[in-house]
Amino acid sequence: MKKIVIFIFCLFVMNINANASSTFYIGYKIDNIRYVKDKNGTLVYSDFKTIHKSDTNELAYCIQPGVKMSDDAYDEYEQYNDKFFIDEAKMHKVRLIARYGYLYKNHTDINWYVASQFMIWHAVMPTTWDIYFVDSNNNRINLFKEEIDEINNLISQHHDSPNIDSTYEFNYLDEIVIEDDNYIIENYKFSSGSILGNKLVISDVLEPGDYSYHLNIIDNTKPLFYNHPVGQDLFTRGEVYTSSVEFTIHITAGKVKINECDEKTFKEVMIGGTYEILDQDDFVVDTITCLEGEECLSKILPIGYYKIRVKDLGDDYEINDTIYDIEVTDNGVSEIPVCSLKKDKPVNITNINNTNIVTNTNISNIYNLSIFNNDSNYDITSQYTACDCNSDYKISDENDKGFIKNSETVFDENKNLKNIDIPNTSKSIPTVVILLFVIMLYYLSFIKHEKSI
Repeated sequence: MKKIVIFIFCLFVMNINANASSTFYIGYKIDNIRYVKDKNGTLVYSDFKTIHKSDTNELAYCIQPGVKMSDDAYDEYEQYNDKFFIDEAKMHKVRLIARYGYLYKNHTDINWYVASQFMIWHAVMPTTWDIYFVDSNNNRINLFKEEIDEINNLISQHHDSPNIDSTYEFNYLDEIVIEDDNYIIENYKFSSGSILGNKLVISDVLEPGDYSYHLNIIDNTKPLFYNHPVGQDLFTRGEVYTSSVEFTIHITAGKVKINECDEKTFKEVMIGGTYEILDQDDFVVDTITCLEGEECLSKILPIGYYKIRVKDLGDDYEINDTIYDIEVTDNGVSEIPVCSLKKDKPVNITNINNTNIVTNTNISNIYNLSIFNNDSNYDITSQYTACDCNSDYKISDENDKGFIKNSETVFDENKNLKNIDIPNTSKSIPTVVILLFVIMLYYLSFIKHEKSI
């Protein structure tokens, strides 16, 4: 059979208008690689040779069996167009073969180039053609099976872009990791984080809000397509991934606001307490001290459920062991009332000139009490307690001396100070007994005197 050196063929797509023109040349023969083109029983035996772009020496692929490469300049296109007589589905397959064949990762041996070109012919050639490898005795052999199987496997798993959603939501302070199930994110570069395997990791702590990111293809080389009116169509290898991927990350967070209030009236009041915020593991995540003239706000917290407990209220209020539950929502301030009970404090009440009793106290907003004393014969000094309940004050006998039998309201319903009778101001029973005894003696002597008259 007659041997004919055949030149390599190629394929791909382009724009209506050519960008430039390029020339190509036949390179070197690849040792021990021969193949047969069988067209309707006509066999043509050929050595396998490389084909190169003249200005860059870049290896190119050709497509049409039986068409020679032209020595003239080729029109160069960036997009597939109707000048290339191959449908888009076949052309996409050809591009994928070139993408995963020669120069893909560790595919640097020239055998990968031969296997890729061989697969391209089979992907687009007419059914009347049969192309296969032969040995030195022209016997049909099966070469590059492992390379061909691997390229086909890579093509079967191909995705045009990483499996990245358009929007992600992460809670404040959570680890930000996005996983690409398509396993091609390693072909992209990311300036705002790192790519580890098939995962994109953002190490920065992001404040609440929205952030936009871009992934850009590392090798942005585009395949170029070359057409000659009578010559073999050619193309060079290029990426087949989406060149840029965009996505947004939303960080969720909120705050807690404590509204201090009085436990008896439930009205808001400035207590100046200190409160702890705990997570669901009872770990203290923040401590808030309420200050006059300021909102009692926590720091930024991840959304979720928290607990609040009272840590300190100073000397004026009773610390309780109540645990308050609260949910922090996204982009909001979760308010909660925390009510405390004000402590009772002592009031010194002294009888002055046997008429008015004046308070001497450090309780805020309590007035000097004017109390009418029925018994003007004795001065009294005793300890009493007062309760500051939003102007509803009461006074009682702390030491149970018998001066006031029951608690008395100091203010009337109109909040006016009213007089309170103290029914018993005697300090001791012996004094009363002596007084009665003296009065009785006086009375008896008076009667005796009257009788004698």
